[in-house]
Amino acid sequence: MPIWSADFPRKVVFEEFREKFEEEYGNPWESSRQDFDFIQDSVVDVLSDMNFMSESVARNWCEKATESYRISIEDFAKRVKSYIEKKATTTMWYSLWMKSGSTSVTIPS
Repeated sequence: MPIWSADFPRKVVFEEFREKFEEEYGNPWESSRQDFDFIQDSVVDVLSDMNFMSESVARNWCEKATESYRISIEDFAKRVKSYIEKKATTTMWYSLWMKSGSTSVTIPS
């Protein structure tokens, strides 16, 4: 079973992981993740090198990541709502910026 970025713990700096994974494994994460069962050692190395998890915790996480993933309808709906709200805010500010003709922008958080 492949692992997807949405399954990653929320704290991980995904861009850093992707870069370090490619350095370690030699191929991009996106083209390698479908072979998760065969690349777990590299994933463990990267997560522990990032000081995100110890090696033993990363290995345990990898083993559990290949198990069935269950999520309630309510939790799924919350995640979708949060994603849509973030995208809508980003799109709104981008649209306002484009209309202003400005070359710089400060987006309030």
